Amino acid sequence: MRTFLLSEAQKFFLRELRQLHCVTEAQAWHLLVERFGVSENAVAPILRQLKTAGLVRRLDGVIVLDGSKPDPQRLMANELLLGLYPANLPRIREAPAPFLLTAVTEDRQLPVASLPIGAEVSVCCAIANHSAEAGSLPTVYALLLEAEQQISALKLSRPCLLAYYSGEKLCVVKHKPNVT
Repeated sequence: MRTFLLSEAQKFFLRELRQLHCVTEAQAWHLLVERFGVSENAVAPILRQLKTAGLVRRLDGVIVLDGSKPDPQRLMANELLLGLYPANLPRIREAPAPFLLTAVTEDRQLPVASLPIGAEVSVCCAIANHSAEAGSLPTVYALLLEAEQQISALKLSRPCLLAYYSGEKLCVVKHKPNVT
C-alpha cells in the first residue's frame, strides 16, 4: 500500500466530502476556491491527486469518496445550502431524521434544515408540526422536491423554501403557509 502526503487543501476537501458524501465538480470548486482559498488553477490538480491516490472517484461529474455512490438528494441539498450562503459559507452537517442536512453559519444567525420529499410522499407536512425548543434559533426549512408539480399538493403551516430542478437549474421558491 502506498502512502501519500496530503496538502492542507486536500485534507480540508476530504473532511468536507466526508460530511457531504458527494459533490459536483462545481461544488468542489466552490469549497476549495471560495472556502479554503486555493487558486482556481489548483482545483484540478488537487482533485486529480486525490483520485490518483484512490481516495476519491469521479462518476459523471460527481466526486465521491472511494466506495461511495452519488446521492441526487444530497447533491441537491448541497447546492441549495451552498447557494443560500454564498459569502458566509455554512458548516454543513448531517441532521436527525427525517431531515437530510443542516447548515449553520459561523455567526449561527439562521440555521437551515433540508428535507427530501419523494414524488410518492403526501406532505401534510413533516415540518409543519416541528416544534422549536424554547430559546432555540429560528430555522429555515427547505423541502427538496422531485418535481415542481409537487408544490400544489403541499399543505404547510410554516413558511419554507421549496427546491426543485427545472432541467439542470436548481429553482428555489419561497412558500408561504396556506391560510384556511
